[in-house]
Amino acid sequence: MASQNYNPGEPVFDQSTGEPFIDEDGNLVEVSPGLKVTSGAETLDGDDVANAAWYRANKFLGETLRAVNIGVPYQQVLGQSDKAQAMTVVLAEVKTRTPGINGIINARVVSYDPATRVLIWRASLVRSDQTLTNVTAQTTG
Repeated sequence: MASQNYNPGEPVFDQSTGEPFIDEDGNLVEVSPGLKVTSGAETLDGDDVANAAWYRANKFLGETLRAVNIGVPYQQVLGQSDKAQAMTVVLAEVKTRTPGINGIINARVVSYDPATRVLIWRASLVRSDQTLTNVTAQTTG
């Protein structure tokens, strides 16, 4: 299991709402390697690399005020009927801008709707320490 936190201080995001996860005591939960957070009947992926990859794949370029260089350039994905091209653009953003990722392997499209810009994909993230973290993400525009 990975031990280095490549994204310290980043919150765990609820992948169904996009909101930072707040625990039952009202505290913001921060990412850590291998973390799983239970929220009702759901288990959220609080792994530092997987959570950061999800966040970067779900933002428009320039949407994050604290880091305007984070985000998918949706003008390259919008209306794209080629799901492989859409996947390439999203994964390039994730790989380039997510601290702690050396590579992405076994990536595959689960589903893609170009009209709504919803891309659901699965992949294994190769962390900088050479361990693997599996991720399923829904990229929405």
